[in-house]
Amino acid sequence: MERCYKVFWSRDVRKKKRTYNDGVVLMTDNKVRLYGSESELVVDASIKSVYYHNPDNEDEFLINNSIVVLIDAKISKEEFTTGRVFLPKLTS
Repeated sequence: MERCYKVFWSRDVRKKKRTYNDGVVLMTDNKVRLYGSESELVVDASIKSVYYHNPDNEDEFLINNSIVVLIDAKISKEEFTTGRVFLPKLTS
């Protein structure tokens, strides 16, 4: 089963003040993939490389102990595959 999430991610694992980027995480039963805001693949890793440092909060985790991920919202697979999630929201 695939799960898609709109996320904020950072490579600044050790810093207190991190710079976050927009992205999408696609999780399957055995893989985790992080895509950046331009829909480029940032990391493709085994699900075993995901580490929840606070088991009570599954909205924040590490991938390969080098990327911090904060889940913003769950999205549909259709939003991801069509690219709608990467389009800027227009306000009037």
